[in-house]
Amino acid sequence: MIGVGVAFVIVGIVLMFLIPRAGIPVAIVGVVLCLLWLAGFGRRGQPVRRRY
Repeated sequence: MIGVGVAFVIVGIVLMFLIPRAGIPVAIVGVVLCLLWLAGFGRRGQPVRRRY
């Protein structure tokens, strides 16, 4: 997910120079994806250990 987020940020920066109305939302989506990755979303949970 971090790769997709970074790709969106890079594409958004490039598009800001070409089409500003399209570049800004794309960059914002990339930043949100990077923040979600940093917060731990999209990762596998740890296996549950049951003690008897």
